[in-house]
Amino acid sequence: MVEVGVLEMINLLAGSYDSDGIGIYGIGIEESDTTGGYWWYSMNGGISWERIEGVLSSTRGLLLRSSGRLRYEIKGGINGIYRGLSYRLWDGTDGMLEGSYVSMLGVGGSNSLSLDVQRTYVNIRVVNDKPSFRLTRSELSMEEDSGGEMIINFATDISDGDLEVEQELKFLIQAVLLEGNLRFEE
Repeated sequence: MVEVGVLEMINLLAGSYDSDGIGIYGIGIEESDTTGGYWWYSMNGGISWERIEGVLSSTRGLLLRSSGRLRYEIKGGINGIYRGLSYRLWDGTDGMLEGSYVSMLGVGGSNSLSLDVQRTYVNIRVVNDKPSFRLTRSELSMEEDSGGEMIINFATDISDGDLEVEQELKFLIQAVLLEGNLRFEE
């Protein structure tokens, strides 16, 4: 999960300015790519989060104050470079509230949104995820000197942990004898 403050995003547009001289209040997000994950926003410093719902575009953008936060939740099994967000500076003179979905068509000049737009990208790198499994039982009783015994389905829900990389998962079973019982441990 990646998290960033709106103020940090405003600083990326350092060369931009508010042409009517009012000042910068926040940003208007006009595009969000959800191919590799989901975007969330917080208006209270990260205490609670709302998922950005639907498609953002020039006809339906999201306004956030400079004190807001954004979070990107990566979908499992995804990697690559994805277009993140496109946003403009917002001076707040339109009377709209933070968290509002609004038209982003009026930009520059005396409009509340800047002419300049910033595009961000998200680079999701491949990681070797931890294998997982669930033991169906933790102990097996056998008669002394009974010879070998096949144990069927002692582990289920087996995953090598990585969809992107072909790998092999092996189990090593060591006998931990405790009062004649064989015990399985993860």
